[in-house]
Amino acid sequence: MKLARIESRIKSKQVIGYLDGDKLWLTQHSSLLQVPENFQPDRTANSLEWTALLDGVDRDYKLLAPINPPEVWAFGFTYERGPQFAASPVIPSGPAYTAAINANRPEIFFKTTGFRVVGPNDGIGIRGDSTYTAVEPELCIILNKDMKPVFFTVGNDVSAWDIEARNPLYLAQCKTYEACCSLGPLAVTIDELPLNAEINCWVKRDEKILFHGSIKQSLMRWSFDELSNFAAEYNPLPEGTVLMIGTAIIRPDANGLLDGDICEITIDGIGTLVNRGRLLISPVPVSGFD
Repeated sequence: MKLARIESRIKSKQVIGYLDGDKLWLTQHSSLLQVPENFQPDRTANSLEWTALLDGVDRDYKLLAPINPPEVWAFGFTYERGPQFAASPVIPSGPAYTAAINANRPEIFFKTTGFRVVGPNDGIGIRGDSTYTAVEPELCIILNKDMKPVFFTVGNDVSAWDIEARNPLYLAQCKTYEACCSLGPLAVTIDELPLNAEINCWVKRDEKILFHGSIKQSLMRWSFDELSNFAAEYNPLPEGTVLMIGTAIIRPDANGLLDGDICEITIDGIGTLVNRGRLLISPVPVSGFD
């Protein structure tokens, strides 16, 4: 099952659609988690052209992130680490990171809440006090009320790496800020995911490809259920919580995301999430870093 969340441009009313071929069939549900497991599309209901929604050119509806999550949590050190990590001149490093890489549990941290999450074709945030904003392509889990994986989507854990590199205690400032997380375009059930789904990421500027990287899901060190359990240990999670389960795709150079850059993340079985870098304006005066 492949589901999307859309919003009427006129009435600001949200509705869930069921993707079948090139048509998105509208349902009576306004939330992803209301859709029953055995749902079948009503062929007498209204349908929309999926390509027009995906490209952001539908006049009546806007494609949103598939869920407005109450919480988003993120993982680190979940993949076998390739040489690109050692080659990066920017990625945070040091004894604490080395210990975490070799540990028998992943790094888990609170990422954000729903109002900082953006959807397809929206701008992803670039802090004005950061000199290196990284895109982190990730497969994401959406949890049910029992804290079990029920849907999967594409995510971008946008991160101001240079801030964390100054001091690991600055992790929250690296990870949590306006438009620091994007999700979409679809939420799919596990039967839609290939057994060894591939994740691809492109960063483009002025129609030129600056970077392309890819990774296979098989290089993950833990299963979806194990990661969900790690996040929920002694930590009850609300229904609809999103888990961003880590990245292994990083740029090997010291060139971060700039205003106007386009990031495309594709995951087999889900589709392509497209966002554009957007330089943020702080709502309060900025103190900066020494």
